[in-house]
Amino acid sequence: MKMRLTWLLILMLALTAFWGCSDDDDPGIVAPTATAFEVMAAAGADYINDNTDCPGVIDADVLEANLDLYTVIDIRAEADYLDGHIPGAYNSSLGTLVADLSSGAIPSGKTYVVACYSGQSAGHAKIAMELLGYTDVKSLLFGMSS
Repeated sequence: MKMRLTWLLILMLALTAFWGCSDDDDPGIVAPTATAFEVMAAAGADYINDNTDCPGVIDADVLEANLDLYTVIDIRAEADYLDGHIPGAYNSSLGTLVADLSSGAIPSGKTYVVACYSGQSAGHAKIAMELLGYTDVKSLLFGMSS
């Protein structure tokens, strides 16, 4: 019994000693802010918007300025699509995208731009379309949140 108490005491002292070594309250650590995000986004903007380096992503401003050159596929839930979408966008989902493309429900002939909530699912859809032979596909940078 004394041995257990001794080990418990040693453990408590060790935890107390290391607890004070934590740097959680270090004033040098600053939480990210919207300004910090804007700085990071601006730093990568040239790379992301340069089609020679990153041909599979399109910025919202570029899409809006040239909307007539693209067929936009919105893969968000139908309710979110109905709440607001890019003008002329076709609503589909990851589960029905192949059928919608092959049936003609989504017309071909223009560069496809896939949009989702944040850009992640659109990236997956873009890769799937490319694996199926679609060669001119882009995903909307940061999705509809952009």
